[in-house]
Parts: sequence; C-alpha cells; structure tokens
Amino acid sequence: MAEASTVTLADMAGIEALEEVRMYQICDLAGNLRWPGVLQPLIKSALVTGPSGSGKTTFGQALAGTSEAPVVRVTATELVGGVSGESEERITEVFEQAATLSPCVLLLEKLDVVAPKDSNATKGLERRICTQLSSCLASLKTKHKDKQVLVLGETSRPEKLDWDLRGSFDLEVFMAIPTEEARGKILKNDVELKLYERERLQETLVCVAFTERNTGPWQHVARCM
Repeated sequence: MAEASTVTLADMAGIEALEEVRMYQICDLAGNLRWPGVLQPLIKSALVTGPSGSGKTTFGQALAGTSEAPVVRVTATELVGGVSGESEERITEVFEQAATLSPCVLLLEKLDVVAPKDSNATKGLERRICTQLSSCLASLKTKHKDKQVLVLGETSRPEKLDWDLRGSFDLEVFMAIPTEEARGKILKNDVELKLYERERLQETLVCVAFTERNTGPWQHVARCM
C-alpha cells in the first residue's frame, strides 16, 4: 500500500559520511523522480546495504519525501506465493502498481531472504523469484522507461544475495552505523520533533478550553489552529 513520507534527506543525520561520489548519485536518485531523463545515465534502482538499524528504510523514505513521491513498502517474503507462478505474478503486480503511482519509490525489504546466493532449495522457487525481479528491474528502462519509478532493494547481508539479482541494480549504497556525532544529530532532530508536537498539543488543549459549551468542539478547534 502506498503511503506519503514526511522524512526528507535534510532530516537524516550521518548521511554526509557517505563518499562524495555516492552523495552525488543519491541526489540524482531524488532528482530523477522530478526531472526524468535530465541526468544520464538514468538511475532507476539501487541496492541499499548496511547493518540492521543503520537507516536503510529511513533512507528510502527520505528520498521519497525529498521528491514528494509516495512510498510502496514490500517485505520480500510477501512476494512468495504458494503455487507455481504466483510469486512471479505478485512481483509483476508490485512493479506495475509502482508504475501506476508514478512518481513513486518502491522499497523491497530483506531481499536476501527470498533471493539467496547459490540456492537450489524449494525446487527452484528462489531462482524464479530472482529471475522475475531481475526482469522487472530491467523493465524500468524499457517498458516503464517513461515512468518516474525508483526501486530500492534493501538487505543487511549483501554477500548472501543472488549475484545476478545484485548486478541488476544500477547502484549500491552502503549505510554505515551512525557515528557519535551523527547519533547526536539524530537525537537532536527527534527531540525537536517531540517538542514541536508537544507545543501543538498544548495549542490544541487551549482551543478545547474555549469549546466547553459548544457542539462539535473539534470543528472549533480546527478554526483556532
């Protein structure tokens, strides 16, 4: 299901620790959703790696927020079907949904769980999933080349990911554990947000005090704010 993101790259702390060339490419990722075709070669997908808790999902949401695009989040296990051909159908549907919502950021989380390297398990199910994902990623530059879609695959174990699928992404971005300075910025951002929310709550309570004898008090609160 698509959702709006309230996070932007400006809200992320520690992202400046990425290599300068990566930062340029990251800006391209956000820019491609607003001005498709301006930047060459066009980046349509990226594999985001890093330890758990390093901000991979937040990074994807921040790119969407910066580009004012909706986010479609899908855990890789949701793509696995119980009968032959169902997994491929689900993968295709997810990519088609993202194309329909263009501009859109599609987040595919925990890819290594369903697309492991050198796996012959479950009668080739993983191989079919890898092949279909690679095919859909390729379609971003053919069938959906005019759509403003950015696909971000996420994994904390890139070494376990199928090699062919890994190579299907245009770019890899590594998210390291935030430094002490970055953690301080994250805490500062969070505290400022909480203080802002508390201030808005106080304003709401003040408005409620003036609606004691009125019907439909929340309509009056809305007028006050």
